[in-house]
Amino acid sequence: MKNIFMFVLTMLFLVSFIFIIQADELTISDNYLNESGEKVCCKVYGLGNRMKQVNVRYGWTNEDECVTPEGFVGGGREIVDNNYCEIKTQYQAKILTQVQIKQAVQTRNRLRIHNQTECPNNCTCVGSTVKCELGNRERIMTVYAGKSGNTIVQVKGINMSTNVTLYKSEGKVYGVFRNNQTREVNLLPDDIGTKIKRKLQNQTIELDEDGIYQVQGRKRARLFLLFPVRERVRMEIDSETGEEIKVRNPWWGFLAKDSEEESE
Repeated sequence: MKNIFMFVLTMLFLVSFIFIIQADELTISDNYLNESGEKVCCKVYGLGNRMKQVNVRYGWTNEDECVTPEGFVGGGREIVDNNYCEIKTQYQAKILTQVQIKQAVQTRNRLRIHNQTECPNNCTCVGSTVKCELGNRERIMTVYAGKSGNTIVQVKGINMSTNVTLYKSEGKVYGVFRNNQTREVNLLPDDIGTKIKRKLQNQTIELDEDGIYQVQGRKRARLFLLFPVRERVRMEIDSETGEEIKVRNPWWGFLAKDSEEESE
């Protein structure tokens, strides 16, 4: 009987101890978020098949902006640990506020290729072609209709195709992607071309509904270090952060070494 009593007493002590530790950890976490100032690390995601979270990204924003809009069922927003936002990339992902989205996604800012009744600021619209100045006006973006009903965006001679609805506001380009998520398109075709020009030849660039560039092309290599070949490569690059999400090579790619010969 005495042994049972001691066992119960020990278990109660352990449960109380664990509860105290968890309470302390929660307090530290809450204090950390409060002490970080106005910004919190916000997780934004869409919902795919079977309510699976897709297109997940993280960024700094105001606490009151990291809230899922009432009645929105295509995804959500939630505050998460700051570590998720500490990853350094060339372009930092930005969580747009509702005010920023409303300002960017306006009818007059839309890059239409047909019936362009209103032309965005610093753009000229002639027929089905739209030309816009970007950022410091050193880059010109040309938008026109593709042969397959898609939109072609050209910057510095590099083309990309897309079916995504694009907007141009204050020198920046925005896209409305899957589940009605609005994101800034930080990397435009010339940025992607610069990123991969020494890797791929004859590349095609497509911006999909998830904000990912699907890039295909061929690179020079030598099979068994002897035979010159053109190795087919597929890449996925985030249009907002520039992160190379996936690179696919042929199954025999491990037998080939990239050629040091200059690209044609």
